[in-house]
Amino acid sequence: MKVRYFLPLSLLFLFIVWKKLLQPRIEADKILEKGKTLEVFSNSPIASLDPIMGTDVYSVQAMSKVYEGLYEYHYLKRPFTLSPNLAEAMPEVSEDRLTYTIKIRKDVYFQDDPCFENGKGRLLTAHDFIYSWKRLLDPKNAAKQAWILDGKIEGFDAWQENRNQEAAADYDTPISGLQATDDYTLKIKLVKPSAQFVNFLTMTPTFVVAKEAIEYYKDDFNNHLVGTGPFAVESYNPNDNKIVYVKNKKFRKVYFPTEGDIEFQKMIDQYGGKQMPFVDKIVTNIVAEEQPRWLQFQKKKADYIDLRGGTVELNILEKNHQLKQEYKDKGMKIFTKEDISVGYTVFNTQHELFKNKKLRQAISLAFDRDKQNTIFSNGRSSYQHTTIPKGFAGHDPDYKAPYGYFDLLKAKQLLQEAGYPEGKGLPKITYNTSIGVNSKKGAEFLQQNMKAIGIDLVIVQDLFPQLIEKTDKGATMMHGMAWSPDYPDAETFLSLFYSKGELKRSYGKYDNSIYDAMYEQASKLEDGPERTKLYKKMAEHIAENVPVIVSMKKGDIYVYHDYVKNLIFTDFHAGLEKYVDIDILKKHKK
Repeated sequence: MKVRYFLPLSLLFLFIVWKKLLQPRIEADKILEKGKTLEVFSNSPIASLDPIMGTDVYSVQAMSKVYEGLYEYHYLKRPFTLSPNLAEAMPEVSEDRLTYTIKIRKDVYFQDDPCFENGKGRLLTAHDFIYSWKRLLDPKNAAKQAWILDGKIEGFDAWQENRNQEAAADYDTPISGLQATDDYTLKIKLVKPSAQFVNFLTMTPTFVVAKEAIEYYKDDFNNHLVGTGPFAVESYNPNDNKIVYVKNKKFRKVYFPTEGDIEFQKMIDQYGGKQMPFVDKIVTNIVAEEQPRWLQFQKKKADYIDLRGGTVELNILEKNHQLKQEYKDKGMKIFTKEDISVGYTVFNTQHELFKNKKLRQAISLAFDRDKQNTIFSNGRSSYQHTTIPKGFAGHDPDYKAPYGYFDLLKAKQLLQEAGYPEGKGLPKITYNTSIGVNSKKGAEFLQQNMKAIGIDLVIVQDLFPQLIEKTDKGATMMHGMAWSPDYPDAETFLSLFYSKGELKRSYGKYDNSIYDAMYEQASKLEDGPERTKLYKKMAEHIAENVPVIVSMKKGDIYVYHDYVKNLIFTDFHAGLEKYVDIDILKKHKK
């Protein structure tokens, strides 16, 4: 009998050993075999995936995984430092600051795509930048971001004039200020010195596209991204609310930084010198509402979540603004940063009603900032008195905006001086904001404030791309809008109110000759005391004339799962995913 039962008992024992020791390893191997997938959110539908057309942060984030520019900001250095990307090195600049010579890397390929011969991506050359920038400045394309280079490069004005008169595109006509002296050398001659020119070359409108892709996809180019970046689009349908990216097989060898600020030393120790990107796939789900995003994040359907401007943070943070223990116990971590974006309540200053400066000033004084702070952020916010945030040259912490506080009595007085005593005779004012519970709550708070002085405010909610379209056309009276800086200089904020700039379209179409003169003078100056003094003066001009009401600032908050590595959020790294890694086994651990 003993011999009879020995074999089955032995098999049972082996099965138990296999289940406890070997099966987890087999399951782990299956997980690793599938590769690393990073799952993220976009908080808004994507307005455009064409580099010359995308103006909002969500479009820029979506396209920056695929498209690249000559320069970028170092991921780990503070203060922010320009670094070569598709360029071999920083540009050689002539003594008169007009001529820039830029060497292009010789190991950059466009991704494989049917638009190329035999479907194989080709080498990038300097000629591709000339083509891409001509496309940006081609008046027939009506590029929203043309302002970045418009009027800056010698010979472009004449080329644009010819393009206006031509029936068909001809990009072969040379431009004196933009030449490829060989396949890997770009020579640029400016009309006048520009202190921000190299900063402009980090922005998506100057990113390189392939002529073959434009000609192959024609009107559908916006839905077919063909770039040189770390990722390529595997699938995208604007109606699916999802973009799936995969690692670009043609991506050159790029390595995680080996130097940076001391606060990032652990990252450098672990990842410095390792080849990027680290993840194999990115799934971007487009979810406009905050609560569904938060629920999916808790179920690990997303690896990190942006809580800027939302109300979830009110429930998950302690009074000291740290993450509550119950969320820490679930393996969640928090990333906070100084908010250097600026939110605005914008007046359309070209609308007949809001040409009245005293009306704008009255509305600003009727806005209860302290109450807003209490309701929407548990007192975590601080009020910013000018359009230049803390940390930028020109920011004055001691300056107090003359209409940047709550004074109901003075607001009513100014409303009377504006010609509308107690709001009598004033038509209904529409206020446009983006669709979403939080946006609506903020608009309703403004509505209540205005009611207190006799102003009837009507709320209109739009999908964000439609809101942008309306503001571009000047089809709003008042609207909510925010601006994230394109480069680490106060000019990026001050340019919103320059009457000859394209960005003014969404920021009130302000037109003031005194302000314009200051802006033009500042744009010629290098960083220094003279320019800083002028920046400060410009910011005070905006505060006193009130084309916008500057919002409260409470700092940006992101929550991520502890299996996510190297995650740093800044306003200057839209393509941060190439640096991010995930511990895939920890992610799938139950």
